[in-house]
Amino acid sequence: MFGISLFGVPLFAESSVLSAYVPTEEFTFNTYGLQNPGQYGIHISDFDIVSPTRDFKTTPVPGGHGLLLQEDWFRENPITLHGWISQTNREQLENKIHEFMRNIHGQGGTLILKNGGTFKEIETTMQTVEFINPHYAITRKEFNVTFQGIKSFWRDNAYSSQSLFDEASLSIDGTMDNTGSVVADPIVIVIFSAATAVTGVSLTNTSTGEQVSISSAINSGDVVIFDSEQKIVTVNGTEVEFSGVLPELIVGLNSYTIDVTGTSSTVDITAKHKNNYLTP
Repeated sequence: MFGISLFGVPLFAESSVLSAYVPTEEFTFNTYGLQNPGQYGIHISDFDIVSPTRDFKTTPVPGGHGLLLQEDWFRENPITLHGWISQTNREQLENKIHEFMRNIHGQGGTLILKNGGTFKEIETTMQTVEFINPHYAITRKEFNVTFQGIKSFWRDNAYSSQSLFDEASLSIDGTMDNTGSVVADPIVIVIFSAATAVTGVSLTNTSTGEQVSISSAINSGDVVIFDSEQKIVTVNGTEVEFSGVLPELIVGLNSYTIDVTGTSSTVDITAKHKNNYLTP
């Protein structure tokens, strides 16, 4: 596994990484451009974005005033884009509308917008599209398209990452800085360049106490990935059982520890995350 790019992060000082999509327009959905240059194409003129709906449950304080908070989760995250589609004649306009619908109607996708000089993304699904169709409008149609978030939070389009190399201790400490406005989901990649009688690995966010562990024989060259985004742990790309809970990153600086159960090991670690936001 040496010299292989994982998740777009260069490991072992290699010079190239797996290519990632880089937006070139101010609005895209699954790489389909929604802000075309020039007079003709698709244009977004305005958008409405609100923070996700906060869904919390309470119960009365026994024998006292007020309420006790039982659950607190962010849920729906509606997004509405306003714009128009224009072409040189009716036939081209109708074909462009069909192209537009083909590219945004799928169940689930990534909406990316540029706001404040940076790109933010959210996993979302088109809910409704309204076309405003006066009879004389044969080369231009205005539209309102509403997306409903699969995920509650916007996040950075690119990962923030930190790496530790040639760590020979069985207990390794590191930090991750969540500069977003809400919790984030880290991905921690542990690559074993040496392993003697290793039977388990754990990841602990020592700032929160959350810990996830696996019990598995680990050999030299193995790659263990703790993926809080997908809620899985893999060894050499194969999902394995784990105990505990995959950690989140609270807002601010988080400290983490990798503990290796075994006689000795040497590892390289890459810890990465995308900052999450209530609005872009």
